[in-house]
Amino acid sequence: MGKITCGPCGKVFKTNAEYLKHKCEKAGGAKPTEPEYLIRTTTPHFAKISEAAVKRGAEKKAKK
Repeated sequence: MGKITCGPCGKVFKTNAEYLKHKCEKAGGAKPTEPEYLIRTTTPHFAKISEAAVKRGAEKKAKK
């Protein structure tokens, strides 16, 4: 496997596990596995997008 780079902070990791465990400085210390990472780096409306998806899923499930 090649090296993995965190886009926001630029740190390079040897493994995917190392990347997923790091606390990104550009994301206020959030890890790539946490929603806050996306909210602070690339997708500021992530929480709203996620809530809308959950709502659509619940509505679809209720129709069955």
